[in-house]
Amino acid sequence: MTKLEANENIEEVKKNFSNGYIENDIFIWNVSKEDGLLHLPFPDMTSDLYNCGLISLKVKEKTDKAREDDDEKFWDNYLK
Repeated sequence: MTKLEANENIEEVKKNFSNGYIENDIFIWNVSKEDGLLHLPFPDMTSDLYNCGLISLKVKEKTDKAREDDDEKFWDNYLK
């Protein structure tokens, strides 16, 4: 059985995957239809996507790094 961190089951992982796309080896996820923005998933979600075979290790690592960089930029701007 596949170990999941952010989702209840594999069907939920597949549904979440269908709400995104890969660009430049980064998974971009449209999680909020209301704001119209695209988001980078947290590492628990990329782990689920990777463990279910939906993204490669390279995509997981690049997405996690992009998320970390984006978070750092946010906090740097917020704390100014």
